[in-house]
Amino acid sequence: MHWTKYLFICLALLLIACPDIPEEEYNNPIDPDIPELDTPALIIFPDSARVNLGFSVTVDIFAKGVTNLSGAYIELNYDKDKLSILSMSEGDFFAGAEETIFFIEDDPVTGTVEINTSYLGAGLTNVEGTGSLASLVFTTTVTGVSLIHYTANCELLDPNDNPIVIESFGSGVINAQ
Repeated sequence: MHWTKYLFICLALLLIACPDIPEEEYNNPIDPDIPELDTPALIIFPDSARVNLGFSVTVDIFAKGVTNLSGAYIELNYDKDKLSILSMSEGDFFAGAEETIFFIEDDPVTGTVEINTSYLGAGLTNVEGTGSLASLVFTTTVTGVSLIHYTANCELLDPNDNPIVIESFGSGVINAQ
């Protein structure tokens, strides 16, 4: 009985010492419950990153809320004076396909990345939902804020090669300190 009195006192002190419960802010742009962007959309995740000068940050290129997607052409611009691309890789959105087509090209002179991705074979005809199309690893070369954004040349296609209207485009910011 004696130990229950001490347990009660400890719990009371804990409650008094922690009056404010922190509230987390969940604003992940790929979360389907976040209504910031009309879908289908192309987004960059994370949409904001802070890194030390000379360090790298991975940015994922996502299609959000798509239906009947069979291919994509993505064109991004980045601040070539503040960022360089260290590596580029295929995302997992078409992972169920027998064979995928994935071409990615970086033009460091203009700060433009072009991504072509689709699938081959009869096993998978389209994907739906939200998924990663590509990952880019940027290295910061100069301090400051750098914007990564989609161009108007982006295109999503259905299995009949018809365009899927992209309702929203996200952007990303890398802050090098």
